Amino acid sequence: MALYATCKSTLLSFSVYWMEEGFVYLYGWFDHRLGYFNIVLLSKPKRRALLAWLLLFLLAFAIILPKTLKPQRYERLPEKWAGIWMRSQYGKGTAMLTTAPRVAFYADGVCEHIDFKKETSDKIKASMAERGARYLVFRGRTLADDPEIGKSINRNFIEVVRFEGKGMEKVVIFKGNVVD
Repeated sequence: MALYATCKSTLLSFSVYWMEEGFVYLYGWFDHRLGYFNIVLLSKPKRRALLAWLLLFLLAFAIILPKTLKPQRYERLPEKWAGIWMRSQYGKGTAMLTTAPRVAFYADGVCEHIDFKKETSDKIKASMAERGARYLVFRGRTLADDPEIGKSINRNFIEVVRFEGKGMEKVVIFKGNVVD
């Protein structure tokens, strides 16, 4: 690990030099191009230099801005939608077993993490009754990873709603077969 950090810092120090060289080159290019204009504002070298640096900054900003405006974690939006839906349907404080704790966060609910690989659907039902959880919320890839889990869940729980979108994760909300 120490070797990796040493190599990384060495490469960083070389790249800083070349990055500075690039800025100096671009500054010279802008300064040369702006030298052709006979505008009163650009007649003084200091003003030309200031304008060249300003244009360089705007160019860098224009390259970086689209990346910063892009929504972060776009693929996780269904978790937010599921949480907001649960809060609007069932109120705050709803208890749930989940593989997606972010849903409980947006639902203002009580979250109990569950691992489908370690527990069977019967243990999950018993755990739900023990903890007072009424809903089972999980990511759709759980079904894709193990079709047996999907069959077991469909047999023992009722699907309430599913949230998905193009290029996004799938979130499915199930309710236990309990009589209210």
